[in-house]
Amino acid sequence: MNQSKPKYRKLSSLSFVLVALVCCGYSIFQTSSIASFSAAYGSSPASNKASTLKANSFLYRKIEGFGLNMYVVQLSNTSKPQEIRFQAPYTHQMWLGADGSGRIQRTDGKPEFLSAQDRVIWEAAGKPKLSSRSFTIDHKAGELSDPTVLPLDITALAQTIRNRAKQNNIPIEGAMFDETLSILVTLQTKAELRRPLFEVMANIPGVKRSENVTDPQGRAGISLSYTDTQAGKQTRVIFEPQTYDVLSDEIVLLKRVPELNVSTPFVLSWTTYSVPKAVASTSDVP
Repeated sequence: MNQSKPKYRKLSSLSFVLVALVCCGYSIFQTSSIASFSAAYGSSPASNKASTLKANSFLYRKIEGFGLNMYVVQLSNTSKPQEIRFQAPYTHQMWLGADGSGRIQRTDGKPEFLSAQDRVIWEAAGKPKLSSRSFTIDHKAGELSDPTVLPLDITALAQTIRNRAKQNNIPIEGAMFDETLSILVTLQTKAELRRPLFEVMANIPGVKRSENVTDPQGRAGISLSYTDTQAGKQTRVIFEPQTYDVLSDEIVLLKRVPELNVSTPFVLSWTTYSVPKAVASTSDVP
């Protein structure tokens, strides 16, 4: 069977996306969120939370989750492209030192097919590699530091986030929700910013608050959710009610997408976050 070699490309947008990538006869239909990207790569500018750590210690957090993917193949015995739908679980760990050094480690789990038919198509396509972004990166002093300072005043903070959100080509409310979540889940964000960031998110038009909810790990919290009717999806974030640490976030598809062929509502992705804790080295976990 003469098959083109499949290729993956990291999504360039840091907001929620449903995008078909076509390359060498293959395309990938993926979901992502600004929160999970920033949590994984520490990309959002925020004040350095690690500055409160003792020398030679590290702030540690573990992140677990999955995202729904669609891998499209053209089989030699069919005239139409065939979809392979699968969920890709992952575990991400980050150690952040007081001097801006640290370690980022990601381990991808075994892809889980949405149905038996998806597995059959995958086998017929020659069992292409679907997901493998596992890595360990050690960072030297200063490489994970971020000197940017965000205001603690809620009004000023909201305006700063609004200015950033304007750069995204999506409705301003959804862009502000994503941007705020990105900062909240970035390990460098200092603790005293969490409550103001929560307040900014809660006051975005269209955001709904719910009390006494639980995350996928059974932890109790408060949730804030935003529904993007244009995109047909809802993002929900669950907070620890005392510290305002983010416990989890999830993205739910609310309206049918022909390419996915799933019943709605459908959970596209979820992410859980451990509460950051200090450890002695990049080999230690709490």
